[in-house]
Amino acid sequence: MKNEKVIITGASSGIGEATAYLLAEKGAHVILLARNEEKLKAIQNKILDKNQLCDFYPIDLKNATEIEKVFKQIFKEIGTPTILINNAGVGTFQPIDEMSPEQIIEPIKVPFQAAILCSYYCVKEMKKANNGRILFITSPVSYFPLPYMISYTASRYGIKAASFALRDELKKDNIKVNLVVFGKVNSEYLKNNNADFTWYPKASKWFPEISTQKAAEKIYKTLQKDKKENIFPSKLNFFLSCYKLVPNFSIWFFKMIGLYEPMYDFKK
Repeated sequence: MKNEKVIITGASSGIGEATAYLLAEKGAHVILLARNEEKLKAIQNKILDKNQLCDFYPIDLKNATEIEKVFKQIFKEIGTPTILINNAGVGTFQPIDEMSPEQIIEPIKVPFQAAILCSYYCVKEMKKANNGRILFITSPVSYFPLPYMISYTASRYGIKAASFALRDELKKDNIKVNLVVFGKVNSEYLKNNNADFTWYPKASKWFPEISTQKAAEKIYKTLQKDKKENIFPSKLNFFLSCYKLVPNFSIWFFKMIGLYEPMYDFKK
């Protein structure tokens, strides 16, 4: 990672923050993007205190105009990034008729719209250098839909599709594209997005929760390779592989062991 310039979206907490610390430790110049300037500054100070490289840019990734402005600023002040990690995401997990129009649209803007626009600006610069890597982070709902997550699911499906399509499009330009899929990560994400996961202890027997540090390590390992998709933990990888082959049976099995039905009932 030495001398790599790495943009990380959603870097003020959770997976993004943990990834920033790890990649900076590995020698990368990390460039942090998120809304909370105070948190970004605190993370930068921790990294700089270790004589590692870090810059940050406060940004509302829902705002397309801000994305254009900040990325042009990065290119001017720091140069062409060699890696973009599309990590930012939001989502309200409720019945569609109980959400506001803003809550419905928000998960489409972040992560999907934000990831596409961030990739767009980076690709234009990476092509000039004939080098780069774009990494998308997404959720298991990219593979199978869950109720009470309509916008979140649609957005995450889009992230997976964009990753696969962009990977094929950019091969000739020596720009690598990878997808990382995590199960439940021990962060504030679900709490911050109004999600009731009281049913998850059942699921944890099958798909163990991982720490943000472990997630960061998986991201780092992915950056060392060029695998189309990386799914963690391994049991989740096995389930999603089965789902691709026999989707109806997989959902039936999920319901039989009590890991799918709670998603219909948690608001009742």
